[in-house]
Amino acid sequence: MNKKTTLYSTFLTFFSVLIVLIAFNELLNTFFWYIPGIIIILISLLFSIYAMIRGGWLINLFLACTNLILIVIFSLPLFFEEWRP
Repeated sequence: MNKKTTLYSTFLTFFSVLIVLIAFNELLNTFFWYIPGIIIILISLLFSIYAMIRGGWLINLFLACTNLILIVIFSLPLFFEEWRP
């Protein structure tokens, strides 16, 4: 069961990376796509923490750190006017 949660956490983090890449590729042209994107990344972060508690802590720690970096990158347009679409 520990490997299953780690695998789900890996796919959720991969999905979160795709959201950030799509958003910064300007396929999402409205400002309102940032809030659901941040919510999805937070869900992925919480699932990584849950998988870290269940076991396999090293890879899930890396995935949680990746999610934290994604939150910072994804929220930059919220704070800088010139980066908004």
